[in-house]
This record gives sequence, structure tokens and C-alpha cells, in this order.
Amino acid sequence: MSEVERIGAALHQCVMAFQERMTQATARVNEAPAAGAGDLEAVLRGLPDVRARALELGAQLDAQLPGQAGGSAGWIGAQAAQWQASLHLSLAMARYRLGQGPRCADHLQAYLGLTQGQRDPQRAMALQLLARMALDAGRPDLAREHVAALEPEALSWTDAAAWQGWAPEGQEAAAALAAGRQVAAALAMHADVALVEGDRAAYFRMIDEAIRHAEAAGADDDVRVFWWARTQYELIWDSTGQRLDAADAALRAAAPAVVRSQPDFAWRLLQLRAHIWANRGRGDTARRLLEQALASVPAGDFSAWSVHLDLADVLSAAGDHAQALLHADAAVALGLQAESPMLVRRCLDHRRGLQLASGDAATMTRALAELDAESLAAAGGDEALGDTASRLQTRVQLLLALNRPQEALATVDDIAALPAGARQQASIGDLALAAMRAATLRLDGRIGDAAEELERAAQGWLAGSQVVPGGEPAGAATQASAEPATDGRTEAPTDWRDQSQQWQSVALGAALQRADLGHADRALHWLERAREPLWRASFERHHLTDTVVDLPVLRRRLAQRRTALLALVLGRQRTAAVVLPADGGEPWSRMLPVGEGDWRDRLSDMERGEAAWNPRFTDNLDRFSAWLGPLLADVVRGADLLGIVPEGPLALLPFAGLALPDGRPLAVHCASALLPSLRFACRDLDPRPATSTVPPRRLLSAGAGRSLAVDGRVLHDFDAMAAEVAQAYGSGPVQLLADAPLTRFLSEAPGFDVLHLSFHGNVQPGQLDPLAASTLQFGQGERLSARRLAEHWAGGVGFEHVFVNACVSAGFAFARDAGAGGFWQALVGVGARAVTGTLAYVDPAEAQALALAFYRHWRAGTGVAQALCEAQRELHRGGLGPAAWATHTTVVTGL
Repeated sequence: MSEVERIGAALHQCVMAFQERMTQATARVNEAPAAGAGDLEAVLRGLPDVRARALELGAQLDAQLPGQAGGSAGWIGAQAAQWQASLHLSLAMARYRLGQGPRCADHLQAYLGLTQGQRDPQRAMALQLLARMALDAGRPDLAREHVAALEPEALSWTDAAAWQGWAPEGQEAAAALAAGRQVAAALAMHADVALVEGDRAAYFRMIDEAIRHAEAAGADDDVRVFWWARTQYELIWDSTGQRLDAADAALRAAAPAVVRSQPDFAWRLLQLRAHIWANRGRGDTARRLLEQALASVPAGDFSAWSVHLDLADVLSAAGDHAQALLHADAAVALGLQAESPMLVRRCLDHRRGLQLASGDAATMTRALAELDAESLAAAGGDEALGDTASRLQTRVQLLLALNRPQEALATVDDIAALPAGARQQASIGDLALAAMRAATLRLDGRIGDAAEELERAAQGWLAGSQVVPGGEPAGAATQASAEPATDGRTEAPTDWRDQSQQWQSVALGAALQRADLGHADRALHWLERAREPLWRASFERHHLTDTVVDLPVLRRRLAQRRTALLALVLGRQRTAAVVLPADGGEPWSRMLPVGEGDWRDRLSDMERGEAAWNPRFTDNLDRFSAWLGPLLADVVRGADLLGIVPEGPLALLPFAGLALPDGRPLAVHCASALLPSLRFACRDLDPRPATSTVPPRRLLSAGAGRSLAVDGRVLHDFDAMAAEVAQAYGSGPVQLLADAPLTRFLSEAPGFDVLHLSFHGNVQPGQLDPLAASTLQFGQGERLSARRLAEHWAGGVGFEHVFVNACVSAGFAFARDAGAGGFWQALVGVGARAVTGTLAYVDPAEAQALALAFYRHWRAGTGVAQALCEAQRELHRGGLGPAAWATHTTVVTGL
């Protein structure tokens, strides 16, 4: 063998060995994603050495071949860059499968950087995935950037000529059509971004364009998916219900042919309408529509299983559990008819949930026996261990409902004994396991053990995470040094799906148990820790660097200001109240026999329009007063101000209007304000020095829109209201922004100290993002969402106070782990020191009277919360009911 042949063979062997390692690692991802990802990372780490060795051999080869100097080096460099890009893309897919969004995004960005300026059809796929993850993570701004890059990238592949050399010969046209489908998907994602930002007009414009591109690409399935999504939102936004009631004929006429021709069109539309009516609390209407849908399904069509389950849910919610279970049985039978084990499993799981919801011991006992028999029958087969973990989790739930904690605890131990991969497949990580074990211990009367279990799990997660910084309270075990999560960790803190929310739930659970034990200081500690992920950016914006509240210092501060603090923690059956009294005494706690479901039942209709909210206001206020009045009487003793740190939906309570046992509302006893966190109570709300040299506060008063009577007469002109506030403000430079243009408002407002906003406000139904759901209607029909405001002012603002005098400007659909939303979260997040908004659909005249009274008292030198309280007292003394004044609430970031 010649020297050239020897070197060439060595170079070939080096290249082929590396490619084989890549192929093996990539193939392993399908069988074991975590292990395969680890193998790919190892291959990527070894690439520089392989490249160096190949370059060395290439240089030797070039030396043996006159006239070829540097020829091998160029080929090897290009090959190594291709390997590197391919490895990053494969790793991105592996990390995505594992739910590790940040790692996935890092690899996708690396891949895009390496292929910048190159023709590569997979770049569009990478950009699409980045946009989807950004949207799922609540970052529409980032998603918009990726979509903007994605659309031209995808469009560039819709010409068959672009696929020459990429697609097999003769398949170029088909590949171009597939690219057209990707363009449609990009436009649909653009529509989703608009939806999250609260821009309905842009949503319809983009989704309609997506449907047109999907039709052109022959992607009939995509057309159907996009059209049904569009129709769902169109009907959800029909506040009057008129279009919703008459939807069939109009929508059938407007639907694309591939949708209209679907055999299931009629009953599927009935099912969609039923969903919306059920969500609006109209169970009877939903039941009627679902029964019509079932009657429309041809006999033997197994696709009706979902209608049976929907009808079962409606019946269960109405208390008709026997009929609900009959429909669940029918769904299971259809799943068997379809010969789909996955569908049967889904229907069986749903049926089991209905059995749990029945609350009937005999029904739940039968469910437990069926589950155990099913598990035994499957034990000898090839059932996945992940399915076993899911079944055992259901068994725990049944045993807890049947008050059999010892058996439940043994079953939790069985789950813990399963391999970590099996538990991960069933989404039962260390945190979820701790929550299950704590629930069984509590049911067994071992509240202290339950608290310790939750604290261990929460602190263990912190020890492996740098996402939620901080330390333990005095006397607790020292936190282990934080280290980055490893690939083998069951719950990496960088997981993007639900780990942070699970941690918050566990920390809140620890707070609840400690409050029940009377350990008020530890309850406050865990409540604060649970709020850290949500408010971390706000803490940084307001320069709150301490991660643990110094309770002795805070207590002295409260005594100096005659301020009491009340923190509320939701439990399923009880609510914990933890109190720091106004005299600076020891914190104390009390458990209220009212659970999360009780609050939600009373608050659910209050998130919708005026017709649903106001008629229930008096009844709800009486009930809330009965639940909280005695507690508030004890809390506000000796207090001039009550700071409330609410969890989740409790921020929607009109605290000022709650009656204490003496029959008088809280506003008569003392002022009140919401605090996003106890940490904000440790800072001064107004840091300005009390000297005559302080410049007067500059006010921007902006307004747009009108309220009309049924006959079209103008009842209230919001421009005129904004002008009235500007005229009455009376101190400092004032600017009026009438018929406010959105872009001008966003650019000019940060130059002022105080904002007053008079607009139509709304909370968009069907919108899961609590910041995007809250919107204000500006001039020319432009809509501003709290999400867009937060993004536009992300650089920070210095507002002393923002008064958002619009309907439901402080109201929003809550999730337990979100704990905030709407304009006050957005404004506090960008730096505003105080925000006043409304919890309901308010009468414009009454809201204006309250605002004018507020500014009169605030100009006199009182604090923001105290000024609102004085205004509320004025309207109360004038004979107006709580609906006229108690729906306004103030959020402060200091005392």
C-alpha cells in the first residue's frame, strides 16, 4: 500500500467511524431519548478532536499530492460544519421530546447560526419549532421574531425549482406543495401570536390567509383544523350569543368546501356550540345541543365517543351522575368498536374521573375494583410501565376519596419504586410524588409529616435549580449548593412543560400545612418562595434583591405605619389566612372552612359580561362577607391600612365592600390594597424626599370611545371624561390625549409620572394567557393588551401611579399557579409603583365620580390606597351600593 493510500484509508476510517457514532446515537434517541441525547452530546463534544485529526491527515495527504495543497482542508472543514449542524438539530429534537425547552432552543439557535445563508429546508422547521416553544412559554414577542424569519424561509421553498438537488428527481413539485403547507402553518402561528397579543382583527386576517395557503397546497386536513379553530374563537367572542344560537346555516355557507363536505360537520358544530354554552354556565343548553349532536351521528359511527364524554361531563356537573356514567360506558364501547386501545384507555380514564366526581362510595369502590382487575389482567402482558404508573396514580386518588390513607400511602410507595423513566412518562416526577404522599399523610392526620414531605421536595428541587433563588428560614437545614441539573435528573429545573408550576404548587402546599399547624412564620416563608417565579422580574425592576423577608424588620415597619398584612393560601377544602398584625406582634394563622371550589363557584360568572356579573354581585358579596368578615374584623384591629397578599382568584374579591360583623364595609374601617408579595411591604411606596423642591407630578390623561344607549344616544364620552380628570387634577403639568392613538400613547406615556386612562376594557374569553386576555380599546378600533404593553415598556417606566378606569382592567381568568394577570401585573412588572383598576364591568358615571374623588384626596397628600378608600367612603355615604365603588382595587409595591 502506498503512502497516499495509507493516509487516505486512515482519513476514510476517521470519517466513517465518526459518522457511525452519529448514526448510532441518533437511532438510540427513538428508543431511549435521555440516553440517546447523552450519546449525541458526547459525539458533539468529540467533534473538535475528530476534526483536528482529520485535518492532520488531510494535510499529510495534500503533502503527498503536488498541486493539491489545502484541498482536503476545505472539504474537511465543510464536512465538520455539516456534522456540527446535524448534531445540533438532532439534539434539539431529542431535548424537545424530553420536554427540555431551553436546551432544545439553544441547539436550534446553534443549528440556525451554522446554516445561516445556506439553502436548507430544515431551517424552516427549526424556526417553526422555536416560535411554537416561545409562544408556549408566554413569549409572543420572541415568537413573533421567529415567525417573521420563518415566513420568507418557508415561502422560498414553494417553487419546485428550489428543490432540485434536495428532493428525489420527479418529486420536486410535491416537495414544493409540502412547503406551501409549511407556509400555511407559519401563517397560522402568526395568527396565534396575534391572538395572544389580543389583536382579534389580525388573528382573523392571518388565519384566513393560512386557510387559503393550505387550500392551495391541497392540505385538506390543515384547512379543517384551521377553520374549526377560527370558528371556535369567532363563537367564543360572540358575547350576545345571537350568532352562537344561529350558527349552523351561516357557518356552513361560509365554510370551505373540504369542511362543508365532512360527514360530521353538523354534529361537530353542535358539539362546539355546546362546549361554549357549558363554559358560560348554560348546562341545559349544552345538554340539548349535545343530545341533538348524538341524534345526528349515523348508527355505528364510533367517532361519537367524544360527544358521549362531553354529555357525560355536562350531566355530572348537573349532579346526574348515573346518566353521566351511562354515556361514559357508551364512549368506552365505541372505543372497543374502533379497536383502538389508546381510545379505550382514554375513555376508561375519563369514566374513572366521573366515578370520582360522583362522590358516591359504592361507585368509587366499584371503580377501584375495576382498576385493580384491569391492572392484574394487564400485568402479564407487555403494558408499558408508564401506563402502570398512571393507573397507580388513579388508584391513589380513589383511595383518598374513600378515606383509606394507609392503602393510598402503600400505593404511593409502589409508584416510587417504579423506574424514574416510567414515572416521567406518566408525568409523575419527584414533586408530584411528594404531593401525593403529603395528601395521604394529611388524610391520616399526620399534618406535620405532610408539611415536612412538601418542604423536603420543594427544597430538594431548589437545591438542584438556579431558577428560584433564596434560602431557608432561620433554624432550617442549610440548602445544598446549587448545581446544574444533569441529564439523569428526573425533574430538571430547565424543563419547560410544568416543573415550575408543580414546584409552586408544592411550596403553596407547604405554606398551607404550616398555617394549619400554627407555624405562621414558616407559612409566610413558603408562600413567598412560591411567588418568586411569577414576580422575579418585578423584584428586579423594583430593586428588591433580598430573597427572604426579614420578619422582625417587617413587623417593626408595620407597627410604625399602623398597617396589617393578610396573606391567603388556597386549599382544596380550606383557605389559610396568615396575619402580620398592625401592632407589630407575632404573626398568627387561621384556617377558613372554604376551599378553592367554593371560591371559584362564586367567582366564575363574575369574569364575564355585565349581564352575568352584576346580578350576582350582591349575593356574592354577602357570601364573601360571611366567609371573611369575622377574620377581617380581627385582622384590621388597630390598623389604618390592610395589605392583602392574595393567591390566585382571591385577588378578584372586592375586599373594600366586604361587610364586617358590625355590618359596615371594610372601607369604613380602614383602607386596603393588594400586594403582589410580602417583599413589596419592605420598601417605601413614594421614595421622593418631602421637600418643596420636589417637582409636581406630571399627568397624562388619555381617553377613547363612548358608551351608547340602546337607541344609539351617547351616554358617556370617554374623551370628555379624560378631559375632566385633566382639568380637575390641578397640580403639575397635564397633557390630554383624546381619541388616543395607540402608538403615540405607548411612545409618549413613559415621560409622565401619573397616567389616567378612560377606555372600554374587556377580558377576552377563550384566551389562556392572563396578560393577553386583558385589553383596552383605543382610538380607531386599536386594541392594547396587557401583554403588548408589558413588551413595549420592558425597558422600564417610572410611573408613581396608573389609574386604569376601564371595565375589568384588574380582572382576569386566573390559574392557581399564575396568581396574577391583567394590567396590574403588566404595569407593576415594568416598574409602576401603584396601579388602580376595576374588578368588574362598571358604570362609567360612577367610575368617573370615584376617580375625581380619588384625585382630590391624593392631591391633599394622602397615600394612594388611602385616597381610594376616602373616595369609596364618599360614594358609600352618598347612598351608592358597593357595586358603584367596591369594584375598584389598588395594587401597591410599597408602604
